[in-house]
Amino acid sequence: MLTQLRQQLAKNNLSSIVGAARIKTKPPNIVIKTDCVQSYEKALSVLNSVIDKERYTLHHVVSKNFLQGSWKGSCSLLLYNVVDELCEQSKPLIQSYVQDCDGKVIIYSDNTESNTSLQDIKEFTNDINKQYPHQMVMFEECIDSIKKYDLVFVLKLMGMSCTEETQPPSGEHLLTNAYLLSSKKVEDIFALNDEGSVKGKDITLKFSPQNGSHKTTNDEFVVITNTSKNDIKSSFDVEFYQSKLKTVKYGQDIIVTEVINSTHTIFTGVNVNSIQSDGLVVHARRQLKGKGRTGNQWLSPLGCMMFSMQFDIPMNSPLGRSLSMIQHLVIVAFVKSIKERGDGYKDLALGIKWPNDIYIDGKIKIGGIIVNTCLWQNDFKVTVGLGVNISNDKPTDCLNSLIRHYNQTKGAQLKELVIEDVLAATLNEIENLVYVFQNEGAQRFKDEYYQYWLHSGRKVTLESYNMRQAEVVGIDDYGYLVVKILQNGEIVTLQPDGNSFDMMKNMIKIKS
Repeated sequence: MLTQLRQQLAKNNLSSIVGAARIKTKPPNIVIKTDCVQSYEKALSVLNSVIDKERYTLHHVVSKNFLQGSWKGSCSLLLYNVVDELCEQSKPLIQSYVQDCDGKVIIYSDNTESNTSLQDIKEFTNDINKQYPHQMVMFEECIDSIKKYDLVFVLKLMGMSCTEETQPPSGEHLLTNAYLLSSKKVEDIFALNDEGSVKGKDITLKFSPQNGSHKTTNDEFVVITNTSKNDIKSSFDVEFYQSKLKTVKYGQDIIVTEVINSTHTIFTGVNVNSIQSDGLVVHARRQLKGKGRTGNQWLSPLGCMMFSMQFDIPMNSPLGRSLSMIQHLVIVAFVKSIKERGDGYKDLALGIKWPNDIYIDGKIKIGGIIVNTCLWQNDFKVTVGLGVNISNDKPTDCLNSLIRHYNQTKGAQLKELVIEDVLAATLNEIENLVYVFQNEGAQRFKDEYYQYWLHSGRKVTLESYNMRQAEVVGIDDYGYLVVKILQNGEIVTLQPDGNSFDMMKNMIKIKS
């Protein structure tokens, strides 16, 4: 069958084989549905070796969450593992995904000894073919080894982007040493042990005056302390960054590196009292193991601004008493740093989706935030991680493409953004907004927040309230969403950790 498909592909346009594609932007998720951890890990390993990891994230979904159906709107490809037989409850979901979402599905079985599972798959694919004849459906009985077939060819045939590399673009060998930029001594920034390092439960920070035999690994993060601006000119323009930075503290001490597992673990992987700098920033051009707020994989390709920062908030202060507002504060800081660059920039279709996502055109996510806090003496140690796609057109869209579109349609000449500039401007706004909140209170901050968010007056459906209709009112002093149920006027408060905003369906969903 693959030979026939190759011949057909050579003669025809790809879209004529798989059916005309609808013009829409799809979030880049590949969903692997299986209740078996070993099966998921096997599929993950195979896909990681062939898929373009700068375009897609891979998510594991078990039966319970699969049947809720919330995965459909954000799925570019579904891999469904059948153990004994295809669940009857799953079939309508898969069918609607294929029909309503232009879905791509690979149904496979680890249990090739079971004739029941193979026959069930075959019958279901035949049903799909009858119901939706414009869809291309393949069935192969001998799928005991997914590597046996040309997986790259099949994925490309389905319109998926695959890597051209023979090895997956990840691994310890790609990690790079980092550079410290600061006017302070290392011992004023870190609480060093007798060996002159910082040893944590997950990682050890080692400091060296110059590049030498020490190399960064998964367990050791090597930081070069005597840094020449020329050492990192190709990956980070220090002079440009410093010329834009106007803060008193935030970002004055910064560690920069080319490739890192995660900027966040430099803070969360060591003891809370190990970092003495208020406003230390770790910035990377690329992350190999970036994570989002719920632990999902976070795409971290070149062209994205990715940094983490730790700063202190006094426990007995306005922001210390409303700690959950910090995620909103940082998101506002970023959007404000773009919107307030002058005429034109303020008109860009850039906004905030509650609770912590950055969207363009109200439908394309280009950034998000993760926040961790812990109490040390009388201060909260707050670690924020922000990732925003500035200049990479993959996988969906980026901020600079929005600017190019604006210039073309409006005849404008807005300059495209540079990461060092955006980083400095964001830090400027974070420090300013912290000051505003601490001195003028939550309401003053919320007035700024409402200028940039996407939900004022929006009618929504509340999944946690028996699908009742409601109207968005705003956020409270803790950043929780406040809505009014239309049926009886009741005011309801929704926590961000238990709910998510589905922009496409105007629904507040229970986060699974």
